[in-house]
Amino acid sequence: MKRYMIAALLVALFAAGCSSGGKWKDTDVARDKDVVVRLEQQMKNGQVVDQNYRHPAEINSFTMSWLLEDLRYMAQSSIIGGSAETQIFQQREIDRLAPALSKALASADSGQRVHFTSYNRAVELLFEKQRKTQGVMFVDQNGTLHIAFAWINAVLDVDGEPKGDRASHRFDVLELRHADTEVIAPKPYMQVYQFEDGKSAPMRLAVNLEHLRASVAREIGQQTGMQYAAPSGSQQGESFRQIQQQQPRQQMQTRQPAQQVQPAPEPSPQDKKALRGEIRDQLEYLKEIYEEGLITESEYEQQRKKALEALQ
Repeated sequence: MKRYMIAALLVALFAAGCSSGGKWKDTDVARDKDVVVRLEQQMKNGQVVDQNYRHPAEINSFTMSWLLEDLRYMAQSSIIGGSAETQIFQQREIDRLAPALSKALASADSGQRVHFTSYNRAVELLFEKQRKTQGVMFVDQNGTLHIAFAWINAVLDVDGEPKGDRASHRFDVLELRHADTEVIAPKPYMQVYQFEDGKSAPMRLAVNLEHLRASVAREIGQQTGMQYAAPSGSQQGESFRQIQQQQPRQQMQTRQPAQQVQPAPEPSPQDKKALRGEIRDQLEYLKEIYEEGLITESEYEQQRKKALEALQ
């Protein structure tokens, strides 16, 4: 009997010793059946391990939505051996995730990274299947946003976990070197992360935030006719390509800012309510990009005046 007690005690002590070096403390930011966003921090011997992240980080939900829409990966097609470039997040996922991720980064400290999980449903081989995308993001001291995925649109099994051998093993998402899917970097402001040995990480991206904001402002400028003001002090890093002239997007999504409102001659009473809502959205957006330094004060005042004239 004593032998069993001693053996059980040794197992318990061993487990406690292993867990003391790698526990994570979580704080929920958003949680429902379709999305989970939380802050997580590593604990060691009861103390928080400072990761030296550049947090809190300010990335507004509009810019975050733009980034999430641009994310792509190489997905396995239904044809054996084939693959295709595919958007990572569906639009309804972006609408849920963007504000939660922005809020999480804005409230994180230097020891906390953002962990996210998003669920969606898609038809595969005539059957609708639930899929999961999961990963972490953080901003390093150089101001680079890192997005590391553990799963991208992984089909869930009956137990609610992704299929495959990797699902049964715990792994550090930042050290993931082999995966069934691979991210790609279709925009100049992002690149696939490389380990110190020069090998590319299959599921991790590095995003230059200054170039992201400049790219967003440039494309908006092409749509609205407004000039953009590039972030001051931005320098081209060796690991990022020079941002080239961007082509306008095929269409502006409904989540994007309202177009310039030209003075409307005597709107009918039934249209006034809708017009006021549209102008309010434009004014709020103009104030947001002005405060971020993406347009000049004179441009802000000019566009604000035009918007207000539509109410007269």
